[in-house]
Formats: sequence, structure tokens, C-alpha cells
Amino acid sequence: AGRDTSFDEVYETSGSVVVSGIQEVTFEKITGSASGTGATIFSPSIGDPQSVTINSKGVFRDEKEAVTEQSEQFFIDTSTVSIGPPGRRRVINIDLENNGTATATIETVTLTWSRASRVIQELVFGGTTVWSSSGVGTPTGTQSSGTQLDIVDYEVPSGGDIDVDYIQYNACMRGTDFTMVLNFDDGSATSTSFSTSGGCGGK
Repeated sequence: AGRDTSFDEVYETSGSVVVSGIQEVTFEKITGSASGTGATIFSPSIGDPQSVTINSKGVFRDEKEAVTEQSEQFFIDTSTVSIGPPGRRRVINIDLENNGTATATIETVTLTWSRASRVIQELVFGGTTVWSSSGVGTPTGTQSSGTQLDIVDYEVPSGGDIDVDYIQYNACMRGTDFTMVLNFDDGSATSTSFSTSGGCGGK
């Protein structure tokens, strides 16, 4: 026997959902904001109530497991950020620290900077080029401030402390204000703002 599709509905909820007196329930799709989570409680007609927790990506968690977004335990350390060669074009000395108990996977990176005429050329994490204008990740070609870079997914293990080897631009980036946003594969995100010192000789 096939499923009776006449019962298909779309429901919006901001809190808990209780499903009772049923033998089986199927969710075709669960959507929500990146920071949203929800609890769904199942009360079958036979047996004790069962509960599961679902995050905004539709991932089910065991009810005894604490649901922690990857971003909550992730820290971007820019306390020693500086500019390096060649041509004072590379932002260096940024660390990515995963203080959580599980691997954190970075999917996209968005950088903004105050020198609007500059474009980004390359992004290297822990010795790996995760995005490059020459064709690693997308979009291809040099990109302007505020472009979301779909990098080669990068995993930072639990307890990991990874160097951002450099963020390379087309010209001097001293005396520049930046923001960096990291988006993870569980839908969460973390961000930071920082500035580099010095000047670029009026350029």
C-alpha cells in the first residue's frame, strides 16, 4: 500500500512539535534558520513517549546528546595578525581553533575589507589552498570585498589549532579593516573583525 499523500502539509513552527497517537511519522524535509533548533516529541499509541532533537539542517540527534553547533566552540584568533611579503599583500598570523569535541568542517568563507579597490587572489589553511582565483573552489577569478568563497571543505579536528598561512590580495593591505565569516556544514557560522597596522604609501 502506498502512502496517503492527502495528509501532506507544510507547517511552520518556532517551538516544540508533539506528534501523538501514531504508529509512524515521516518528515520529507525540515528547514529552518541557520541558528534554529527544535525538539520533536513522538508519543506512539503503544509504548513510552520517545523524543528526538533536530537541528536546522534536518540532522537528528540522540535525546541524551547535547546539541552544540560547530561555531559555538570555534575561535578565530587574530591577536597577532600582520602583513607579510610579497609586496605587503598577504594577511598572516591568523589561527583557527576548534575547542569542541567533534570535527568542525568549514564550507564557505566571506571576507570584507576597507580598501575597496583590492581583490582577493588566494586563501591557504594549514598548508592547503582552499580557494584560489585560478580555480580551486568557486567562484573563479579574483573577487571583490564581501564575496562568499565556496572553499574546498576544510576539516579542523577536535582540539585542532590551524594556521591560516595567508590570505593573498593583489596589492598592499596594510592599514586595512577586515571582517571574516566562516560557515560550517551544520549551518552555523562564526565571525570576527580585525585590522592591520601601517600604511601603503598613499596607494
